[in-house]
Amino acid sequence: MDVIAAYQAGVYNAVATLGTALTEFQAKLLKRYVNNVIICYDGDRAGLDAAYKAAVILRQCGCEVRVAYLQANMDPDSFIRMHGGQAFNDEVIKASDTFMTFYMRFLKKDYQLNLEADRIQYVEKVLKQIATIDSSIEQEYYLKELSNEFEISMEALMDEISGYREMFARNKDNQQKNRYTSSTVWNKVRSKLLPAFHNAERQLIAYMLQDVSIAEKVQEKIGASFHIDAHKIIATYLYAFYEEGNAPNVSLFLERITDTNLQQEITEIAMLPLQENISDKQLNDYVRTIIAKQTDKVTIQSLREQQKEAEKQNDPIKAAQIAKQIIELNYQLKHTN
Repeated sequence: MDVIAAYQAGVYNAVATLGTALTEFQAKLLKRYVNNVIICYDGDRAGLDAAYKAAVILRQCGCEVRVAYLQANMDPDSFIRMHGGQAFNDEVIKASDTFMTFYMRFLKKDYQLNLEADRIQYVEKVLKQIATIDSSIEQEYYLKELSNEFEISMEALMDEISGYREMFARNKDNQQKNRYTSSTVWNKVRSKLLPAFHNAERQLIAYMLQDVSIAEKVQEKIGASFHIDAHKIIATYLYAFYEEGNAPNVSLFLERITDTNLQQEITEIAMLPLQENISDKQLNDYVRTIIAKQTDKVTIQSLREQQKEAEKQNDPIKAAQIAKQIIELNYQLKHTN
């Protein structure tokens, strides 16, 4: 209802998480379409907590985040019904806070700022957050706010910021080293876990989600004859989606999918790294890998029938030879990357 009310008020680029917390997958998907996100959750304590968690996830994914302010008893729908769409645009959306301003307000609810110990803890936490800001102008702006509110010199605050930034720089260097090592190992493990045909299917669907013409080519060559059941279903839905005249739009396509496991699979596939201009040869290589898997399955089925026939004819040597072929072929299929 919040999204519908916002749309009627002229806020057309609105999405809702439908009662669930924003996930990293959703944030990454959102980042593919926009750079700037305004969070407008309910104005109660639960809404504030959810807004903070969502803002952190979105910022980690590279989004510029602002947070709209609503009174404690308000949600977007109730505000619009009470004050109208123009007021919602002017007083809520356009008046939204920067993440830092929101964070300073959000943090205050956990401290009794009339107590000296709480004031010191609050200032230290805010300074750590300000230290993550790259813009020196922004840093100075928020440091002045702290300086004026708590009567602390700018020099003292700047010294603290410098210390935090040095510490963050050291931690970042260590994290990047660890991330490089971990990602390298994980990529190798993942390539071994997923056989070639599985990777080929995921890559094809990823391109199909972005390009109608690629989907048409794949439909012509293999239809929905993917080996993974989830991929078969996704391809079938996607062909129907495009046949209705829709342009590529992952968000709109996801709305058609009711199964949460399929939604997650589509989201993961949609975030695979893709080449800007993939050639027909590369697409055909993926298709050939999938068809080869089909051929191998037919071959194994044929060998099993021959094995049964040899057993009926009481020819154990021939049956054993065929069994060996089946084992070798299965092994090759299992370990093909």
